[in-house]
Amino acid sequence: MTQGELIRSIERYFAAERGEAKVGILLVAGFVAIALFGLSLDAPYGAGLAIPNALLSPVLAFVVGFVYLRAPKDVARATRSVIADPAGLAKDEIPRMRKVVRNFRVYRAIEIGMLVLGAILLVASASPFLHGIGAGLVELGAVFLVFDGIADRRAKRYLAALEAFTLPG
Repeated sequence: MTQGELIRSIERYFAAERGEAKVGILLVAGFVAIALFGLSLDAPYGAGLAIPNALLSPVLAFVVGFVYLRAPKDVARATRSVIADPAGLAKDEIPRMRKVVRNFRVYRAIEIGMLVLGAILLVASASPFLHGIGAGLVELGAVFLVFDGIADRRAKRYLAALEAFTLPG
């Protein structure tokens, strides 16, 4: 991989990260709307539905906001490293991205856990309140699983490009 190809890969990766962050901001708005809708029902199911949406919306807002604001700086940093310090790129960016990819395994396990717990609450509980929590967990777990799956594939492609440029062989 040439220097120019890697710079284009860097630009594509972080542009896509920023684009997905914009989608994440829309998702946050949707989750907040679902929480408010659940509360407006004035019923145990609605209150249960509101809880996971209200608790996890700020977490997603923080993550996507951070990614959105940080991406331009990351492009500049990685591009500078490609040009001025390829060894530094291998020392810093590759381990960082390997950690990002490893973290997606943890996120996937948590998201599958949310789906399973939500399904259990929907099936095994007689409580409308717990049904609401279960529905919220299934909804959020499914959305996060898809959202992070897309980001995970993108991170793996970017890591492969970094390794193709900096690692011999």
